[in-house]
Parts: sequence; structure tokens; C-alpha cells
Amino acid sequence: MLLKFKDKFHKKTNDKLIVITNSCLVPYVWPQVYNEFFICHLATNTKYKILRHINHFYEFLDTKLHIFPDKIFDESNLDNTKNYFFSYYCHLCNDLEPINNEIWADVVVFYEKIQEFKLNTSNNINFELKESIKDLSEKLSQFKFRKSKKILKIKVVFQKVC
Repeated sequence: MLLKFKDKFHKKTNDKLIVITNSCLVPYVWPQVYNEFFICHLATNTKYKILRHINHFYEFLDTKLHIFPDKIFDESNLDNTKNYFFSYYCHLCNDLEPINNEIWADVVVFYEKIQEFKLNTSNNINFELKESIKDLSEKLSQFKFRKSKKILKIKVVFQKVC
């Protein structure tokens, strides 16, 4: 669920604070961190579009897989995280929307940036974990959606035969 609140710190500029929440209106942590640290320089409409894509991913995790979405950034769950992303990819494939490449790319970049943020802010650097996350990110970025092919209409011309 996406909610828009007026930002109390920017009353003069009309900027909006965009918050992704669960059904109980509890905000998720990592989309907010991503918004504040990585996409804050983008135009409001672009930020809103990217956060809608992340929200779509979070809603999938919450409603279809019944897990707390911020939990995918837990270091101990890399195998589960692969499964969650693969399930989401399959969900997008079944959806057959032309925007799915953009949604998928935004979600993968979101995951990469948050993991990078977590690794850079932690005191102990686990090189094995860092390589595992890098490997997962590379594998996820290789998934692409096929463009839907247009169905060609066949024109039939009848001629009068004498």
C-alpha cells in the first residue's frame, strides 16, 4: 500500500513524503532507506514510479508468499531470497504486462543497493556474504522478459473468377 504524506520538513517546497506500508499502516524500513539515500535526487514522479514497483514486489511477498518483505535482506536467508525472487519473476511472467522489464529492473536494483548499503555500514565485512550477494544480483539481472509478439492479421482478398 502506498501512502502519501506531506513532509513536515519541507513545508515551503510542496514535496511529498512517500511511504510504503503494510495493511496495518506500519511502514517498511528498506524502501524508506532506499528513498532517502539512493533516489532522493530524482524527480517526484520518477521516485513514485520506482516505489510503486517496489510496493508491487512487497505486496507479492506479503500476500502471496506470506512473509515479512523486509526479511529478504537478512543475511542468513540467501537461499530463500533466491526462491522469493524466482517466484516473483514467475509471477511477472504470468502477468504478461509490457512494463514487467522495468518493474523487474527496479526491484533488482533496489535489492542490490540495500545490500550494498548494509554491507558498507556494518563493522564486520563478510567477504563470502558479499560475493554471494554479488552472485545473486548478477543472476537476477540476467532474467529478461520477452517482448510480446504482435499477431499479424491475415488479409484475404477474394476475386471474382469468370
